[in-house]
Amino acid sequence: RWSSTFTMLEQYVRIRDEIKRVDAVYDLVPKPAAHRRIVALTETLKTINSVCKKLQEDTLSIGAVRVRFDKMAEMFPITSSLLSPDANIIHSSVFESAVVKVIMAIPPTSNRCERLVSQCKLVMTLQRSSLLPINFEMIEFLRTNRKYWDAHTLMGIDVADADD
Repeated sequence: RWSSTFTMLEQYVRIRDEIKRVDAVYDLVPKPAAHRRIVALTETLKTINSVCKKLQEDTLSIGAVRVRFDKMAEMFPITSSLLSPDANIIHSSVFESAVVKVIMAIPPTSNRCERLVSQCKLVMTLQRSSLLPINFEMIEFLRTNRKYWDAHTLMGIDVADADD
């Protein structure tokens, strides 16, 4: 991945002036011409790094990935041979097409949903098995959305019900 190279070069650019003050490493500091190339490379890698981070998002669709790849190929023509749908690095285009079809057919499982089901299993004990479904749903709704309410909120509801 480019991110570690980008981070290293970005850190060098940021601390270059301080590095030049250290006698032990002064001879190792790149000359001005090399420094300018490093700064230019850092700017290029900044764009590539932002795309890499976007590609790691959970909500990104395959269509959005294709759009980003096309944009990268447009910005950096040298990458077009690697990012195109029929790139030379693809060993089996039939396999890749099949994988895409499978991925598109399988609905994604959210970690939140899995956590909610696990919580429901913990709440639905033998003592609570006689709860009406609506009451069980309310308990789970309140547990899941606990950050949006507290005891004062519940007291306010109780007072509002008493006024009616």
